[in-house]
Amino acid sequence: MHHAIFVALSTILLASHWSNAAAQETVSQERFSIRDEYPRTGSHIKDDIAISPLPPYKSYHELTPEQQEIVKARYEQMGEGDEPPYPEKGMAGIYKVLYEVQKRILKEGILDMEVEVDPEGNAQNVTVFRTPEALANEAIAMALMRTKYKPALCKGQPCSQKFLLHAMFTVGK
Repeated sequence: MHHAIFVALSTILLASHWSNAAAQETVSQERFSIRDEYPRTGSHIKDDIAISPLPPYKSYHELTPEQQEIVKARYEQMGEGDEPPYPEKGMAGIYKVLYEVQKRILKEGILDMEVEVDPEGNAQNVTVFRTPEALANEAIAMALMRTKYKPALCKGQPCSQKFLLHAMFTVGK
């Protein structure tokens, strides 16, 4: 039997673009995971269901300045006082939905979606750019639409902006 594992890559890939070698080294070494609720049959060890260089249960403001920079690096022209939208309760809820979807589809590939978030932190619509399985899009989009976000800040003021989701689905044994 295969066990599905979802790995979040959006921020891992960004580490290679950093010019600050010390920050890059710190980011590339840190890994946070969410474990499955139950261990595999015959084991007491729970499998990782999501892996990320960002702590999944922390809000944007609970992240370290270095971790916030990882999030901001995916957005062009982020100035002083600018912040991207981010799930209010962190990425854990989204990761769990992605894992549940992956358990059903058991496909490998890249997921690229964006969510338009209004100045109040509400999702307005979802756009799918790449997916490992079209049948999974609706469930993931619904989860993204139900998520409450910290709104983006443009020059210190709440504004509309897209939340970018990039993930890699993998299947392991």
